[in-house]
Amino acid sequence: MYYSAIYTNIPTETKMQNQEKYTDRALRAKHVAEKLGISIPLVWAKGNPDNSRYDASFPKPFKISSNTTVWMESQIDKWLAEQAAKSQ
Repeated sequence: MYYSAIYTNIPTETKMQNQEKYTDRALRAKHVAEKLGISIPLVWAKGNPDNSRYDASFPKPFKISSNTTVWMESQIDKWLAEQAAKSQ
């Protein structure tokens, strides 16, 4: 049985299984903007129906605390793939 250098009590196989189970990440607006190559204000505008740059197909964020709003990375990836498919 192999052991990780960082987690000496947890076998590497178990650690690998946990990583596979939780691959979807919660991204803050800054990271969504970086991933899409757009500005942070544009990320917020895409989700605001009152804004002229609103995009109804853009993934909806959700709050994980009173001051923290996130998007699921898998939903951002799916939206980006759909936009790429539309342009081909």
